[in-house]
Amino acid sequence: MREDVFYAQIPTEALHPAAEELAARLRVPIGYRDAEIDALEKELKEVLQVGMCAARMPILKNENGYIELPAFSVKSTALSKSLADCREVYLMAVTLGMRAERWLHRLSVLSPAKHFAADALASAYAEAAAEYANRALAVDHALTRRFSPGYGDLPLSIQPQMIFATNANKYLHISVNESLLMIPQKSITAIIGIRSEAGKGESI
Repeated sequence: MREDVFYAQIPTEALHPAAEELAARLRVPIGYRDAEIDALEKELKEVLQVGMCAARMPILKNENGYIELPAFSVKSTALSKSLADCREVYLMAVTLGMRAERWLHRLSVLSPAKHFAADALASAYAEAAAEYANRALAVDHALTRRFSPGYGDLPLSIQPQMIFATNANKYLHISVNESLLMIPQKSITAIIGIRSEAGKGESI
């Protein structure tokens, strides 16, 4: 069952990875830059096709660590606590797109050293895309923090249902392999609780 499904492209120029996130991914001091990193970041920006999907739906049940949504049911004590004050959720998906996936694969063959830095940059940009989507959804709502499959006790097994419920398979061309990993790999899904209505969120 799909309820209120949204899709939007995210402009590359709107993505601003946090300095701390970049440093942690690249394993360098905060603010460190060099010519190779700058060149790889420029290449990455040229191949990005960033998009987001989200589906808004009611929480049908949240009892004893069991959450039931129209899209699926799942057992997760941590998610249940996060959604304690919520009656609705957003299911969200973002991706950097297949061109970035192919670019990373090509670098992995040509230069493992460059691939490490490029992969780190792409991960930071994927996180920035998730933050952008989070802020976009928060314009009219106060939201809980993002909760992604694989985090805490929320199982990866819900990943296929997340992709289907958000229409990310259709609009973002995200698929899930037998190991429950998303393709493109630089994709993020999350469950976000909606706390209230009326303008308590951020604008983008």
